[in-house]
Amino acid sequence: MNHPISRTCRLILLASFLPPPPGGRCLAAEPAAPDCAAIVRELQDVSRGGMDRRLGPDYAHYHPSTAVAAIPQVWMDLRPLVDRVRTMDFTTQQNYQKACDAGLEPQQWPYAFAVDPSWMPRLVQVVTVPQPTAVIASMKGGARARAFIASLDGSVGIYSVGSLAAESPDAVQEIQRVGEVRVGRNPTCLVYQKGSPDTILAVSRGDREIAWFKCSERDAQVIRRLRDARLLDPVFVDVTDTHGIETPLLMAVDFHGRKLINYRYGPLVFATQGGATFGMGPDGKDAFECGGLLEIPGSPFCVSATNVN
Repeated sequence: MNHPISRTCRLILLASFLPPPPGGRCLAAEPAAPDCAAIVRELQDVSRGGMDRRLGPDYAHYHPSTAVAAIPQVWMDLRPLVDRVRTMDFTTQQNYQKACDAGLEPQQWPYAFAVDPSWMPRLVQVVTVPQPTAVIASMKGGARARAFIASLDGSVGIYSVGSLAAESPDAVQEIQRVGEVRVGRNPTCLVYQKGSPDTILAVSRGDREIAWFKCSERDAQVIRRLRDARLLDPVFVDVTDTHGIETPLLMAVDFHGRKLINYRYGPLVFATQGGATFGMGPDGKDAFECGGLLEIPGSPFCVSATNVN
């Protein structure tokens, strides 16, 4: 019986992340053919250097990654890798004991691809995208699965992924750009809104804004935008987990501003403490509310936050 993860965790997108210098311009490298062998080595370096070996049903359906200054977008089938991890960790006691012999030697788990090439991810297709800056893949499998690739000019391409999100035979011709949505310039981060898998947040460094867009199979529409004078150089956002309360929270990362800023963009409900509800702003009717900021002695580029009450 195939585990759900083996059916859906088959796609890896490698896109370029082109961080602009302080002046704001972004210099793109000339298009070049991807070094597929290097990509596979990078995947294995990541897996051998700290990939979570407890990979299980709650793992994300897709695994997006980035290849620095590479214009071609490389689509890779992760199913051989994921199937092997599932087999080693979630089938028999004998396989699990083999996985417990973990280490950095090629013959130790996770095995080097040179020792056991059967679980090496497979290159499927290369698609050229102008000045790509961020990438994400949908949480859905099957025919409705989509991938999103943002470009420096603020366009976010919507791609069908063919059979990479299904068990059917490969259908490379189905991997194609089927739609587009416009956000702010230089979108450096795409993340999901928790609890709404068809809604994605885009952090646009060029326009200093965060945009939400809602997706369909062939289209997407921006449904809200956040701009704030406190956001000097937003590069990343994390949609925060909560416990004890129910409210949409995000943590914005300000690179040159050297701070993290907290925003609420929906009602606050004390779900486990009586059910009281509070809107945003003085009259409870604002679209957003800043919950404060944390200045740090450095330039942050990523954050993972949890609100626990």
